[in-house]
Amino acid sequence: MKILLVMMTWMVLGKLWAVPILSDSEAHKYPGGVILYPDHADSEKFYFFPNSSKMARDRTNLPIFGFTYWGLGSAQADGGAYLTLTTQLTSSIDQNNALEKFLRDHPGSEIAMLPVQKSTISLTSTKDDGKPLGLLFDEWNFSEFGGQGDAEIGVNAILTKTGAKVFKAAIKNPGLLNFFYCYDVMGWTADFDAVIDINWKRVYDYYRASLSGGHWFRKISITREVEKLKQQNFVRIQVNGGSASDKDYVNAIAEKIIKRLFVVELQAKPLMGGGRGGAILNFSFASVHREELKQEKWVLTRRQATTLNQCLPVSLQDIRNHYSEVVRDADL
Repeated sequence: MKILLVMMTWMVLGKLWAVPILSDSEAHKYPGGVILYPDHADSEKFYFFPNSSKMARDRTNLPIFGFTYWGLGSAQADGGAYLTLTTQLTSSIDQNNALEKFLRDHPGSEIAMLPVQKSTISLTSTKDDGKPLGLLFDEWNFSEFGGQGDAEIGVNAILTKTGAKVFKAAIKNPGLLNFFYCYDVMGWTADFDAVIDINWKRVYDYYRASLSGGHWFRKISITREVEKLKQQNFVRIQVNGGSASDKDYVNAIAEKIIKRLFVVELQAKPLMGGGRGGAILNFSFASVHREELKQEKWVLTRRQATTLNQCLPVSLQDIRNHYSEVVRDADL
């Protein structure tokens, strides 16, 4: 089986006007197989992968497809064909229905196809003894492409005599040739995220009980106290991904958050264990009312650029239905 890949690349110049968050943990999944990816900046905007492709059509509803061949019935070697087509990504009826339901259920939200970074046309012979597809084309040209995924993309090609015969046969029998439109989407994904969840009332009660017993917290003991709070689920720290230093960083943030309950006091008394006197820093309770405290959660996320690839078949069946209108023999 032979494969020809023709790359069609474009980059959106200037500002990056849409950056989806392509993370499974942040994607929203809905009935009908619809997955919506949030925008990096606007919580009311979502993007989706189209699940189908089609030939674009003109005002008369005719597929924008042209195939003009010559010299295929003679022994001369100068036969060939011109091919022009316009295709685009689209949604199936089921996906459209699911998207419309989402908009009805979430007034104020906006949805759009994901912006495409790079496109690829893939032609695959379905016959093991088929001609090498690299010999089918003399030229393959395309229009510069940019924008949303549902924008039309045009292709113009010059086929060799062999290519003209193969493609002409494939139009009559679409099963001879697999035609795929593949595309890459760029966005952000999280390579590290963490959650710090604190039940302030329980933390308050814990420290109030300790302080009422005459216990002082020195700076070096706060870390140990945070560990005790974690063990009792008063403070919950969850880290996904990242390195050991990332986890230390999150724990340090948790300590700083908890220290908001304390004020620093200068105590002139010897360190425990004796030996050397002097002033040391201790922590006592800040002025706060228990009823003002509540559950709080902090979420930390570090993102990096990522690319996802999708491939969708382009059916030539519709072209066969309009064969006499889109296929021309230049020798007649």
